[in-house]
Order: sequence, then C-alpha cells, then structure tokens
Amino acid sequence: MLAYLLRSKVLPALVLISATLLLLPALPLAEAASPTLKVTSSGVVPQGSSVTINVKISHFAPKCCSFDTFDVSVVTNPEVLLPQSITAGTKVASWTVFIDCVNGVGTGCVISDTAGIAHLAMTSSSGTPVFSHGPSILFSITYTAVNSFPSTDINATSVTVLHAGVAITPVIIDGFYG
Repeated sequence: MLAYLLRSKVLPALVLISATLLLLPALPLAEAASPTLKVTSSGVVPQGSSVTINVKISHFAPKCCSFDTFDVSVVTNPEVLLPQSITAGTKVASWTVFIDCVNGVGTGCVISDTAGIAHLAMTSSSGTPVFSHGPSILFSITYTAVNSFPSTDINATSVTVLHAGVAITPVIIDGFYG
C-alpha cells in the first residue's frame, strides 16, 4: 500500500494539504456579541410637547449573559428635555422596583437624582433572569420639551447590571435629542 501511495500522486497531495493546514494561522472562534444598553435618539419637538426615549438592551443571551437586576440613570439637560415619567419594559414589568425617581422625586431617590435625571432600578421578583438576543425595551422615559434649545445629549450613567450578584459590563450607546 505504501509503495502505491509513493508512486501515485495521492501521497504528495496529502503531504501538501497537511503542511498547508499546519501553516495556516488559527482562525478565531466567532465571539458572542457584547451585551449592549442603548438609549434611543429623537428629533426636536415643539416646546411643551412630549417625547419618549427608550432604553434598550440586546445580546443578553444564554451564551453570553443574562441579568436579574439593573440600576440605570439617564441624564439630559433639564433646560432642553425634562423627564416626566418612567415606564418599565415588558420583559421586566413584573419585577420589584427599588428606585423609580424622576427629577429627584419618587421612590428610593439618591442624592445624585436631580433635575434632568430619570433613575430606575429593579430586580427580578422570582429570581428568573432575563435573556434578550435582539433589542428589547428595558424601560421608556417620557420627556417634555422645555424650550427651543436645539439639542442635548441623552446619556446613560451609573449603569449597573447584575446576574446572581455578578456585575455585567454592557457596551453603552448614548442617545441624542436634536
């Protein structure tokens, strides 16, 4: 059999293929997408009008991570957009709220919760974590357009996301009004 392989073109081809495979750099395995927290953006609305901004999560999946607690503050310039209310998204609607604070007024407010800040913190009532592959609304904030200033950043700050007490650091994508 060895004599046949040596006389035929099979053995040189096998040697060439083997050598090529050994010399190729190792290809990286596909990585799971990073968990993401994204604040949506909005165009300008007339003074006194309402605008809703969503805080979305994505890529919180079993292969990467899930979460059972979050604490997120969203900050705007209160002379441009003033938050009025926060509404939990459907994936967390039955969770226990421990902070629901708008402009320094509400449940569980902390000293840094002042004008222009919407702060929501919740934990799973059942201990069951949330998985979210594609963008899901974590919560929505309704704002009033205060005056005709053209724009403001809408920044997620003080972001804490936990699973069983272990912190998860999502990529944060801030929004913009204007």
